[in-house]
Amino acid sequence: MKNSFLALIATSISLGLQTVLAQTPPVAAPNLISNGGFERFATRDNLWDGVGSDGSLTGNRFSIQALAESGTFREMAMPISVAAGDLNGDGLVDIVTADPMGYVLVYFNNGTKTEHKYGIGEIVPLFLSVAERNLRRIPKISLFDWSRRGVLDLVVGNYTGELFFIPNTGSPIAPQFRQPGDIGRAVVPTVKEGPLWANLFSPAAYDFNRDGRVDVVVGEGSYSANAVHLLLNQGSNNAPKFDKENRHYLAYGDGREHLHPVVVDFNGDSQMDILASNREGKVGVYLNPGPNWKPGQEFKYSKDLLFGAAPSLGGLVTIGAADFNGDNLFDILVGRPNGKISLATNVGTAAEPKFNAPVDLKGEDRWGRTVRNPNGWLADIGYERGNAYATVSSVSVEDNPAYIAQEGTHSLRIGYVPSPNRFIKFTSISTGGTNARPSLWSGNLAFESFRMVNNAFIIRKSLPQLKIGGTYTLLAKSRGAGASNVIYTLGWRASKVYAPEQRVQGDRGTVSVNRFEAVETGEVTGSINTGGTWTTINKTFTVPKLKDKNLQEETKVSAVVDVRGILTPGTGEIFFDDFQLIEKQQ
Repeated sequence: MKNSFLALIATSISLGLQTVLAQTPPVAAPNLISNGGFERFATRDNLWDGVGSDGSLTGNRFSIQALAESGTFREMAMPISVAAGDLNGDGLVDIVTADPMGYVLVYFNNGTKTEHKYGIGEIVPLFLSVAERNLRRIPKISLFDWSRRGVLDLVVGNYTGELFFIPNTGSPIAPQFRQPGDIGRAVVPTVKEGPLWANLFSPAAYDFNRDGRVDVVVGEGSYSANAVHLLLNQGSNNAPKFDKENRHYLAYGDGREHLHPVVVDFNGDSQMDILASNREGKVGVYLNPGPNWKPGQEFKYSKDLLFGAAPSLGGLVTIGAADFNGDNLFDILVGRPNGKISLATNVGTAAEPKFNAPVDLKGEDRWGRTVRNPNGWLADIGYERGNAYATVSSVSVEDNPAYIAQEGTHSLRIGYVPSPNRFIKFTSISTGGTNARPSLWSGNLAFESFRMVNNAFIIRKSLPQLKIGGTYTLLAKSRGAGASNVIYTLGWRASKVYAPEQRVQGDRGTVSVNRFEAVETGEVTGSINTGGTWTTINKTFTVPKLKDKNLQEETKVSAVVDVRGILTPGTGEIFFDDFQLIEKQQ
């Protein structure tokens, strides 16, 4: 009896355990895409309004390789370029900036002649920085009524040493600057033939030889022997021409690098002098010899300015000059590497200027810290190609009530913020380029997208290594409007160096290198629905065996997933959520 009772208990336990096991769901396979729901992010300023979250007028920051004092190239933060003048005919001093990437903004003054007040920056539909290897970046600007018709035109120099004249085709109350159809053809030559003669051009305009044709002075960024040069106009004001035979030294740098000149009457003698900022943040005064000056005669260095008690503005800066408070004395506008814009007020006299320490100018921060960069994802939305007002950001239902997240509380939005322009008519900037699909494995995301049209986008995520022979399913959700040619790609790559490299001596001392590396890649790709309702990407694939004999011992491959497409400028947007990569359990 006892044994029968124990057997019954054992049977009951066994049946109960089987029931519990049958009711327990299988353990879900892990998602190999971390932050696939875009829930984790880093918040930063949305600077398309030209104002930082602290209220300061602020442009985007950018660094580039430049020649240092040691004579070697190193990464250097470049200052935002500044200029000042009345662009809408209200008698008030407005500010124009060009950030180191190439975006030009105008801050219109809505204060009074004695008390300036600025709101947001209006983006000018102009982007001259399209070139391979970033060489057209770091624009330096100045304003001058070149056409003599009562409007201020733009003169622009860049890192390469190119010069542009961009006419104001608008009116005295509504400026308009148009994007050149062919940027290369828009360059104003400074030599008849041969290579460019300097770099990091900082131009300013004035008719120095009083022949009725506007000339250009150029500060340049070459190391040690640089100077401020005068280029005499051999053409007309509508079609300026320059050549090396009519280029003269105007102010010697004497070791002061990165000279940025402005033209002012410094000492009230009715002769136009030169102020030039340099790498150390000092502003040198170079005085005009007088009414009998002739081309080839030097403007002698006089002194460096003090700002309050400080002999320097604190490093590499750009400067502009205008009367900001109606006292008939020029003040000094300062552009800094951190993107901020400051004003040093002149508290001296016309004959003896004296300047206070510069104070950061304030505006109206319209968008604040509203950009949320998703952790672990790379994104290219055409920022380096002139795609103004474009953003990529993790958004919540509070940001976009119609696009409720499909997983968690956030989804990823790629789209635009609306242009706030009032005085400048904004149109999308067309910089050319092709929609050629770049290599998935070129490495540098900004470079690989360079040849794509400027309103193209890419988001990318590196994945854990995948198993050779493993089967996986890629899942994601999307919806949008005004997006086209949207595709996803999941690619893998295996590589192995299987022998030491060989150096082969050739003719005339040349050396070639033979590298022995096996590389094999593969991918799966597909189109993405861009309609107004959420749809799901669902793709199952198997990583095939590698064919290269040198890779037969490999068991895993590197992997990347990306999505790319085209947005309608200004209005297009697309949302993504819940990216998953699930391995099929064997």
